[in-house]
Amino acid sequence: MNQAPITGESLPVLKGPGSEVFAGLSTAMARWNLSPRRSPDTTLSHIIHMVSEAQSRRAPSERWVEKFARVYTPSVMGLAIAVAVVPPLVFEGSWGRWFYQALVLLVIAALARWSFPRR
Repeated sequence: MNQAPITGESLPVLKGPGSEVFAGLSTAMARWNLSPRRSPDTTLSHIIHMVSEAQSRRAPSERWVEKFARVYTPSVMGLAIAVAVVPPLVFEGSWGRWFYQALVLLVIAALARWSFPRR
């Protein structure tokens, strides 16, 4: 049984009848895995709880950056597409030159995006 999603082990672990397994793991051989624990007590539910708790404890600046990125990323992508397409169609510019300019815009925008301080 591959327990890597839960334990990080690189090799599958042999399990037999009556062996304890983690909920949510897939296996090619097992047909049914019955859990003696209630749903809130499983390892998977503990992981989900820890992730949601970590999400709620983010710093205000981190939440602001995430909101900013929701607008910033699509805007830059749209601008890059416009830079690549509009000049060649409207002003009969070189496709290669304006495609290159759009890529430069994307690189600069990515560098600007990643220059925000992170915690």
